[in-house]
Amino acid sequence: MSEMTLPAIGGQLVRICGGSGPALGFDQIGRPLSDTEWERLLRMAVANGVTSHVHAWLVANDDQGPVGANLRDRLRARARASSLRSLALRAELLRILCAFCQSGIDAMPLKGPVLADTYHRRPELREFGDLDILVRAGDLHRAWQLLLNLNYHSPYQNHTLEDRYHIVFRHCDTDEIVELHWRVAGPHFGRYYSGDFLWSDATERSYRNRIRTWMPTTEATLLYLAIHAYKHNWERLNWLLDIPEVLRAPGLDWDSLEQLAIEQGAYRLLRATLQLSWMLFPDCPRPRDGHGLHNRALDQAQLRRIRRLILRPALDRERMGDFFALRVANADCRKDQLRLLLHSSRPSDRDTDTLGRNPWLRPMAALFRPIRLLTRALTGRSRSTEHMTKVLGKQSEPEEK
Repeated sequence: MSEMTLPAIGGQLVRICGGSGPALGFDQIGRPLSDTEWERLLRMAVANGVTSHVHAWLVANDDQGPVGANLRDRLRARARASSLRSLALRAELLRILCAFCQSGIDAMPLKGPVLADTYHRRPELREFGDLDILVRAGDLHRAWQLLLNLNYHSPYQNHTLEDRYHIVFRHCDTDEIVELHWRVAGPHFGRYYSGDFLWSDATERSYRNRIRTWMPTTEATLLYLAIHAYKHNWERLNWLLDIPEVLRAPGLDWDSLEQLAIEQGAYRLLRATLQLSWMLFPDCPRPRDGHGLHNRALDQAQLRRIRRLILRPALDRERMGDFFALRVANADCRKDQLRLLLHSSRPSDRDTDTLGRNPWLRPMAALFRPIRLLTRALTGRSRSTEHMTKVLGKQSEPEEK
């Protein structure tokens, strides 16, 4: 029996998550997976944040081919760890929101527990690794100090915030990560996407009957998820799984969603995200025939790039080309594309930190960035790649056939 190709295993993973593999070019399979193929599928599921979906599917379909006891135990352990982490993050989110509320700071949770509990039919399957909280720009410094008081620290304490849209905080004891946002995205994604559209028409609601927090409209939530998926080039299935769950929300106004995307300069990337969602999950709701959001934004070459990112998350050399090509191609206008190109060549915090110990070398940061990126392209390695390889526990997958 010959080994399945990566597209075949990817197709099985998409179907386990409730989708349809062939629409995105994933192969059909006509037999159960072997232990080796299940191993590869599990690694792919870990990288895509859907191990809980795979575990739930195996529990419900116990007759789907031979699955080794060792792999079942590992999958069960990962699913249990994911559930415990989700509970811990929910508790931590409540603690932070309570502190924000007592300090008079308006806070809006993004993605994560609130999204799962509000829109997902099975919220226990939605995996998340950190907490994202949006505050108004005027409350940023107060929110920053509050997180410091809650025993968080930030490596970006002394950096300029000019081109930033969020700050990463890490808890001193538990290592839990909180990303504090005051914008949705920065210029290195094509433009500043402010958080104003999320605050517009947002309502204050009770979360888990314990704390009141701000929640955006369904249309604003969808647009935010599309922008977030675009920032990461739609490379993880768990981000794409969010879209059909929100699309099923009652009362969704397609015309308002389209108008909101046009106003925010995110029309093309919203269409691209919806196109991917409808291809992977054909049973999710769509607008009426002839609606502008039906127009396709991704061509076949771009779809192949996205498929490659989903299938082989730990290969960095191809990721760099795929990431940049997708981001430029799906910017909303020529000005956004030019802005993206210019900001991609500017030094990052990592560049200035590397040279920052010597003030005489600091001006060389602008030259250091292209050297670092060229080295990364030639070696196919980066800090994120090494972390992903460590998480997966093995070397990268072989080439896609």
